[in-house]
This record gives sequence, structure tokens and C-alpha cells, in this order.
Amino acid sequence: MLGSVSKLFDKNFVIGFYLPALAAVVAIAWAFPDFALLSPVRSLTASEKTLGDLTYVALVAWVFAILLMASNHAQYRLLEGYLPPVAWLRPLLCWHRFRFRRLKGELDMLKTKWQEAVNQGEDFPQQKQDRVTYLSAWLSVHYPSKEGDVMPTRFGNTIRSFEVYPRDVYGVDGVSVWLRLASVIPKDYASLVEDARAEVDFFVNTSNLAILFVILSLAGAVHDARWQYRPILGPVGLCYLHVAAIGVVIAAVAYYSAAARAMAWGDLVRSAFDCYLLSLIKQLGFAVPSNEKERHEFWTQFSRLIVYKQPMTPDRWPLASESALKQEKALPERTQEKAESPSLEEKNELTEPQKNAELSKLPPSTPTQERGGATVAIISQNSESSAESPTDCPRSSQ
Repeated sequence: MLGSVSKLFDKNFVIGFYLPALAAVVAIAWAFPDFALLSPVRSLTASEKTLGDLTYVALVAWVFAILLMASNHAQYRLLEGYLPPVAWLRPLLCWHRFRFRRLKGELDMLKTKWQEAVNQGEDFPQQKQDRVTYLSAWLSVHYPSKEGDVMPTRFGNTIRSFEVYPRDVYGVDGVSVWLRLASVIPKDYASLVEDARAEVDFFVNTSNLAILFVILSLAGAVHDARWQYRPILGPVGLCYLHVAAIGVVIAAVAYYSAAARAMAWGDLVRSAFDCYLLSLIKQLGFAVPSNEKERHEFWTQFSRLIVYKQPMTPDRWPLASESALKQEKALPERTQEKAESPSLEEKNELTEPQKNAELSKLPPSTPTQERGGATVAIISQNSESSAESPTDCPRSSQ
């Protein structure tokens, strides 16, 4: 409980939530002077900087920041395209899928031509090689690997690209396994991931607050025209419209910045799966599979266990203690087999009766000598001492 409260004052909370909330409070107090709740904020601009007003502004911004943190998940879902009204924008989804198909088709075509050139022993143009490299890298961080996973927004596709990375590479569901993986990630690396997430939080909150600012400005212009009987393009109405235009610019810049910082955050998440998945297997108590194919199958079954509650095959994936026990049982057997089988030196060593039996088979004129403890026969290669060959014919007389 106390640890959760301390997070409301740490660096990531200040960067990701408090600063956008403070900026929004000041902007709303400046743009809507009739808003009595924020009158202490406006008094600060009039050089009446009392301690009470400063404390009031800080508390209002802090409460607003807590609300932002509580709605953080919904804000992400909104910008990713899961929630309306963004989810209702079907033309955006169709355009992103069309763009994905076009770029993926171009990449597949270039790869096919490159492979054909290699098979025929021809050179593939360097410009096209660079294009293949660029498209492969660009698609990997801006879009997921499958068209069915494409989202209707740029931010959503960037997030989705590193959410499906563990599935494509290791067969593991990245979203459901991430909380379990966080239990084995070192604190230093986890702080890097949290810092990168805080930067994304800052731009996400800024973008959504800017959109809220635009909506309030347009509502103020309509209210002024409807209830104050002033033209919407009059001085007051134009002021509201100018404020709304500024909000649109801030929202667009913050949105694209959030997508850019999400790529850096995604690189850290990908690296976490690359470096610590094996540690998670050990933390779960399972024996580490021996090859890549088995590890892919293990994570696929484990993901199904988490998402769909499908039990894993117990005989297929033994616990680490069971695997170690099997190895301990197999070790004495291997040692006994090694003790029973004679070594090469033992096979080469002959007993004295065996040596005499071998020597008795040699002709009496065959000399012997000792070499390395074994008696060997020396066969003379001199042709003069050898017997006359039966094939030698007597020389005919003339």
C-alpha cells in the first residue's frame, strides 16, 4: 500500500502525468476565465503569488494527474483504435491495411527477385537491396506481421508491432506473459522500460488533453453564440476558434511524438523477451527445453494455458526437479557401463601366456624385441637373406 502511494511522487509519475495535468490546468484557466474553480490559477498571473494559491494549484494538478493515471489504459485503447470514436473510423483501418498490403507485397516481390538472381548467379542491384533492408526494418516497427492485426491508427500499429513480436519469434503471447516476465527482469533494466513508458505516457496524456481542450473551446464558441447572442465569427468566437486551432496543433504534435517514443519503448520490450525468457522458464520451475523447436512449442502451450486455461502436457514438459532426478539416476548407469567396458589400453595389453602363444606361431629365425611392454616380431626386408622365390627361372644356356 505504501509502495503504491510512493509511486504518486516518483519521477515517472511527474513526467508522465503531473506535468501534462499542470499544463492543462493552466491552459484551461487562461482560456476560460469564467471557470470559477480555477480562479486561483488566474490570480497567479496577476502577480498575487500567495502560498495558499500555489498550494491550491499544485493540489488541483495532482488530483487531475491521478485521474489521468487511473484512465491511462482507456486512453491507450482510444489512441490505438480499440475504443470509439476512433474504432468507428473504418476508412482509417482500410487505408492502413491497404498500405500494409502494398508495402508487404513490394517487399515479398523484391525478396523473390533477389533469390532468383542468387540462384542464377547474377548480381542484384544495390539500390534494390537497400530497399529490401529499409522495408524490412520499417515494417517491423510500424506494423504487425499479419494484416489481421493491423490497427486503424499509427500509434496502435506501433504498439501492436512489439506486442506480436514474442508470438512471431518464440510462440509466446506477449501481452499475457509480460507480467510474468517482469518478475525475472532485473531492476536496472525494468527502470529503463518504465522510463521509456513514462515518455510515452507524457505524450499520450498531452495529446488527449489537447483534444479535450479543442472540444471545450468549440463548445465555448457555440455557447457564446447561442446564449450570448454574439456571432460565432465575432471577436469572442474567433478567440475560441484560435484556441481550438492551437489545441489541434498540440494534439497532432503530441500524437506523432507518442508514436515515435513508442518505438523506443518497443525496442526495450523486445529485448526483454530476447534476454529473459529462459529465466522465466526456470522461475516457473520447468526444465529448459533442449532446442529451439521445443522451446517454441513450450511457449505456445504455456500461452494457451494462460489465455484459454488449456492444461499443458505434463509428460511433455517435466519440472526441473524431475529432470534433475532423471539425470542423477542415469549417471550411475553410465558410470557402471564405463567400468564394465575395458579401455583401449587394457585391450592392447596381453598376458604372458598370450605373448608366448603368439611367439610360438612365428618362425624360429624371426627376431623379436620389446616395444612399449609388448613383444613384436621384426620381419627382415633384406632380399639377399630371403629364400629364393619359386617363381625364379634358371637362366637358359646359349
